[in-house]
Amino acid sequence: MTAAKRKRVAAATDECESGCREREVQVQSSSSHNNLPMLAFHHYKQGMFMYSISDRILHKNLDHYGHLSLDTKLYWSTPQGWMLIMEHHPSRDKPSAAYLWNPSNGDELPLPKVQEDHRLSPIWRCLLSHKDPSHPGCVVVLVCSGEPAVWYCHTAGGGQWTRRSHEIPTRIFTVASCGAKLHFINSRERIGTIDFPSTPPAAADDDDQQQHPVIQYFDVPAIEFPNGMDSANSWLVESHDQLFRVSIFFVGDDLGAVHVYKMDFSARAWRRVRDIGDVVVFLEGYSDLAASCAASCLGLKANQIYFINSFCRDDGGYLYTFDLELDILESIWVPRPQTLRCLLPFWIVPPGS
Repeated sequence: MTAAKRKRVAAATDECESGCREREVQVQSSSSHNNLPMLAFHHYKQGMFMYSISDRILHKNLDHYGHLSLDTKLYWSTPQGWMLIMEHHPSRDKPSAAYLWNPSNGDELPLPKVQEDHRLSPIWRCLLSHKDPSHPGCVVVLVCSGEPAVWYCHTAGGGQWTRRSHEIPTRIFTVASCGAKLHFINSRERIGTIDFPSTPPAAADDDDQQQHPVIQYFDVPAIEFPNGMDSANSWLVESHDQLFRVSIFFVGDDLGAVHVYKMDFSARAWRRVRDIGDVVVFLEGYSDLAASCAASCLGLKANQIYFINSFCRDDGGYLYTFDLELDILESIWVPRPQTLRCLLPFWIVPPGS
């Protein structure tokens, strides 16, 4: 991004901020749920607030998503659109039902129950190994935070939730599912993969190595920082069975540049690209997860990157869009009550898009 373009964006941001501070926050209650993709904020007292990208309206407590606000539910969004939902029993004196839920149409896919001694945290990252959870080899994965471990279960064929910590690296900076494997950044010059077994293990403590995830690594040259940039955050994202990396570079706390790279698996190198086709990408700040969707199906412009700048404390009211083709960064003011300013939002995207 050129300095001139960054300057125009900064001026537009200042103008928006001064105008939005004087205007009343508009929140709309609605029973409609066909507004995906949406940026969601869950307030433990006020319920679920969801900002629709298409109509640019902040919806409050949509009927379709009401069960997510219940104290008896734990949930995780995924880059594949499906949401993992688990019954939450504070006493933990019995197994908890778990299922995948399609936010577009309400379909549910039952999963093995979560046993009483399992401790699954809502702050963990959740992914599916396949876009279609009905695939016979599909696995639901929870990547633990703060410890080198994953929990997983198969969506078909029975089985149970299994915890795996052996050989799981401590450092998984960002993770994406591509080609039925999880890919993650382990260091600036190292990519790791986790390949899960196609069938569930016979028992949680099964010692058969063929029933355990296979972890491998390969080296890649580090990406180069643009001139003047001193830090960066990166996301891995799958699109059309290709693995991409989105990197946001900073000068201090200021946004400096957005670059997108595609993994060249034959050369094991990142190749910078300026066109990702009919695709929009949504970056999630706190989890380092990212999702991609077909732009035309959603009525959105292609080659766009959406993200909240959660890395700067003074920038909490803006949703940013980066036009990859034009190399222009724009800001969108997301009107929301003051009580939601400190919450970490997450994306809900349509499955199969």
